[in-house]
Amino acid sequence: MKTQLAMATHSQRRGVVVGMLFSSVWLLFLAFPVLAALALPWRARAVSLLLTLAFAVSYTAGIWRSFFPAPTQTRQWRYFDGRYGFRWDTFLIFVLNFCLALSQIPWLGVDSPLMFAPFLVAISSFTMPLLWGQVFGAAVCMTGIVGSFTLARPQDYIGITIATCAVFFGMLGMTFFINNSIAQGKEATIQAIAQERERVARDVHDVLGHSLTVIALKSELAGKLVDRDPTRAQAEIAAITKLARDSIGELRSTVGGLRVQDLTTELANARQACLAAEIDLRVTGEVADIPPQAQAVFAWGSREAITNVIRHSGASRVEITMTPHSLVVTDNGRGIPDGACGNGLRGLRERVANLGGSLKLTNLAESNSPAAGTKLEVLL
Repeated sequence: MKTQLAMATHSQRRGVVVGMLFSSVWLLFLAFPVLAALALPWRARAVSLLLTLAFAVSYTAGIWRSFFPAPTQTRQWRYFDGRYGFRWDTFLIFVLNFCLALSQIPWLGVDSPLMFAPFLVAISSFTMPLLWGQVFGAAVCMTGIVGSFTLARPQDYIGITIATCAVFFGMLGMTFFINNSIAQGKEATIQAIAQERERVARDVHDVLGHSLTVIALKSELAGKLVDRDPTRAQAEIAAITKLARDSIGELRSTVGGLRVQDLTTELANARQACLAAEIDLRVTGEVADIPPQAQAVFAWGSREAITNVIRHSGASRVEITMTPHSLVVTDNGRGIPDGACGNGLRGLRERVANLGGSLKLTNLAESNSPAAGTKLEVLL
């Protein structure tokens, strides 16, 4: 057990200490059997006090042992959430406590086990499965209530019965709050996993979608130049190799959550991609004027917009306009069809929404604009 405690984290060790302190509070109620034993003849007094001491030691050992796993189980640090299964070692300690309480009958009387009722309720919650502990605790409380009104001196046991019921309902309250905390933790974990999956899927789509589009364009261009201009074809092939290697690095960083999108780099990549696609690109606005929190989403927005322009628009001209709170990408292509929204645009919309902004797509041919094409607006 010492080795297991040494291997535990700080929060786990703190949980053990808090649990032990919480359960040890009830040792104060041993004052009842101790005071009763002090009124006995010396021999009976000695036996009763020894039995009470043995009960205290057994009770503390049972609580302590419950914080550590059996040899065939994994460590459990919570004992009220239904995951805690039956264990012989802690159950036998509970049985020992029960027998020690009954052993006081010859010395303190038939009603003496009621003095140990709060301890039995508490230790049953720590040493038995959840349902077993609750059933036993309820049975002890009912026995105490009935006994308090049927024994010769009921006034002597009303206080201990109230304490027993307080322990029982305290354990029920602990069960509720721990179950609620665990349920919230599981829900938060599920949401975190889902968000991480969405992030990876979104980032991988955006990274690979753009890179593969540029690689395809440069491959076609290199194929056309092999016979006419071998030197330029070799340059395009070298650029393809570099782009592929850069994409592998971006993909690794994206999956690891380490990649930070750089707007300056993205605009340079956009110029390179548009040059390969023979599209005239004009950029208005300075990166230095864009707030840092907006630069990343503007980088993703320009990447997605340029990728779609190259893939789908058939445009010959595209313009990127940046202000501190907006990014506008306009092309003179065929225009985006109604309802068109692929994974990339959905991912971009989520990124923008996370910053409290909005994404707007406009088919200029269907608007009042005299020009044709598509207009993408990111507003923060």
